[in-house]
Amino acid sequence: MLPIIIGLILAINLSVLIQYFRFIRRKEDILSFYNLKILEIIIVMGYPVLFLSIYDFNVPNDCCLSDSAFFSPVHRPTVYTLLILSTVAFIYSAFRQNLSPPLLELLINCGLITGLGLIIAVSLHVKEKIIYIPLTLLPLLLLYLFQLYRSYRFFEEEKETYYFDPEKWVVKAGFRLLNLPVWGKYPLLMILCLPLLLLFTGFMLLFGQKPDSLITAFTDTYGFGLSQLICTDDCPDQHFLCTIAAKGHKEVVKPVRNGARRGYLITVNRQLLIANAFEELMEEKVPYIHKPVRIIYNKIGGNSLKLYRIIGNRWISDLIYFMMKPLEYFFWITLSLTVKKPENKIASQYILYNDKAKIIA
Repeated sequence: MLPIIIGLILAINLSVLIQYFRFIRRKEDILSFYNLKILEIIIVMGYPVLFLSIYDFNVPNDCCLSDSAFFSPVHRPTVYTLLILSTVAFIYSAFRQNLSPPLLELLINCGLITGLGLIIAVSLHVKEKIIYIPLTLLPLLLLYLFQLYRSYRFFEEEKETYYFDPEKWVVKAGFRLLNLPVWGKYPLLMILCLPLLLLFTGFMLLFGQKPDSLITAFTDTYGFGLSQLICTDDCPDQHFLCTIAAKGHKEVVKPVRNGARRGYLITVNRQLLIANAFEELMEEKVPYIHKPVRIIYNKIGGNSLKLYRIIGNRWISDLIYFMMKPLEYFFWITLSLTVKKPENKIASQYILYNDKAKIIA
């Protein structure tokens, strides 16, 4: 399923790049109006939803997790709301047929500029820049730049026939700002975004957010580009699906030995060793696939762990052990086909580093 999703994203991105170069050279759209708009909506709405559903939504901000929350859960409503407003500005600008009143035109441009700022901030914050920037963030950046240029060209084409009440000084000032050259217009629009962001921040205070939530949503996280929090906890072992299975009845799950994980002693069985060896193989060979798979596994395993703690029954572990059997066979076959000494790799899991090096060798 994941290769299909990546293939679709690459196909969409290729269409955007073709559109971009055609647009720059000939100033015309290569696709029909509605096909182009559907493509834009898929990217502008679909990419953020897909990214956040995997890396942030319902993900805890826990330094002991290998995949902690992308945004601070306390402050993420501010980022989500700003993202929605920027998306609304983009969609309105993309589908409109007539020039908007000057003040609304200013708000649309500020919304697009804010969207660009969010994309840049996320680009700085994301870990695997070589994967996610060209795959998702660069197409978003290009589309917002497209829309800003289209908005500028739209205004230039209709400003001569556009009527506004010159006696309303606010409307007149807005029109004059929109009529400035590019080198003066957009720097002033960026400055204008600041008081609008202050008003937005004041509005979000009504919903329990803080004045600095837009900043701390990035900084109050662990392990990302703009993260400022440092993990000082002694992280206990986190028993997920296979580890829970190792806690079942011994005659069923067949524990083989004790193991060491993050300085803690755990009980391991062959199923757990094979699963961890397979994950290690994925991390080494296909890290861009390992990341989302691990996050999904964390969510499933975390829910299973909560269930196990509530019931506290060995039969639950036995059930999970049998449910994992098909995957165990798949992991073992993959290891046998791709690793020179698969049993050595399996045996080297959850032991001290020096001992592991000896077994692999």
